[in-house]
Amino acid sequence: MKRKILIIIGSLDIGGTEKQLLKKLDSLSNYFDFTVLSFIRGGDLLNDYKKLRIKVLVPKKEKQRSMSLRIFGYIYMILKSFKQSKPDIVHFYLPHSYLLGSFLPYFFPKKKYLMSRRSLNYYQKKIPFCRFIEKKLHKKMDLIITNSKQNYYQLVNEEGVNPKKCYIISNGVEIANNIKKEKKIVQFLCIANFIRYKNHNMIINAFNKLPDKLEWSLNLVGNDTDKIVNELKNKIKLKNKGKINFIKKNKNISKFLTNADVGILTSNEEGLSNSILEYMSYGLPVVATRVGGNVEQILNNKNGFLVEKNDDIKLSQRLEELIKNKSMRKKFGRVSKRIVKEKFDLEKSIKKYKKIYDEI
Repeated sequence: MKRKILIIIGSLDIGGTEKQLLKKLDSLSNYFDFTVLSFIRGGDLLNDYKKLRIKVLVPKKEKQRSMSLRIFGYIYMILKSFKQSKPDIVHFYLPHSYLLGSFLPYFFPKKKYLMSRRSLNYYQKKIPFCRFIEKKLHKKMDLIITNSKQNYYQLVNEEGVNPKKCYIISNGVEIANNIKKEKKIVQFLCIANFIRYKNHNMIINAFNKLPDKLEWSLNLVGNDTDKIVNELKNKIKLKNKGKINFIKKNKNISKFLTNADVGILTSNEEGLSNSILEYMSYGLPVVATRVGGNVEQILNNKNGFLVEKNDDIKLSQRLEELIKNKSMRKKFGRVSKRIVKEKFDLEKSIKKYKKIYDEI
């Protein structure tokens, strides 16, 4: 008989965590009986999840209600899904699930509980109450899964998590069979939703500083908020021959990856970036900030460059190097693909999850 697993996650929008979860469920749905509970009705990946023939539970109708009423509504959803799915294992993904589902281990202590942790600091600093709730929840978890060594050390050393409860499973990615086409203009790509901690300001500032004679293009791909995108557009002061495009993220991201020459990510916080893995799987050199799991993906001067947060001058210098040096781009790109094959294989990652679900 298949073990029953309830996955609780904030939304099914196009994000790194949501895409990783989709790949995992696609591979493991023959072995386990999954139910996915999302607190947001829609989501660009909702239909993809439903195609897997697993139970997906979302709110029936979005209503304009007070925060307290919405919270009670979400708790009712959790209890209802618990009753319907009768899970053996409950697996929490992302902050909404930690906070809203934190009561479950107290009410149903005989179940097994897992928590997947990504980057740790951003929302905890913004909402200290999150940290309090999560520390309480850590003690009730049978296992906490994180996707990078940096997060593991942070959980153990700063959050006080028992090392025996903490386990690393890196994100995995499939290797792309793309063929690079020669282009006159170097094309940069940043895949990151337009939210503050992704720090697109740093990118705009760096490209503003590039020398006049250089030709390049930059695609900024992500789910947007008009306010942030308009702020970014107003900061563009190009004195060179470059072009910056703002593109709403969709499921067909491969065409942007295929056409790109260099991947960029300037986040203030990261777990293990799915965007960087995608860049690397397509054989791209990567320029990123020295945060979180980025240091495990990028070997400085081997498959890309690491720069300090908000150092747009150094970022601009590195971008200029890559524009001018075609052989460097090709060399770094080859190393990127090799690292993905050796360290971030999707199949290995999924096998580790299967082992945990079987044995916990």
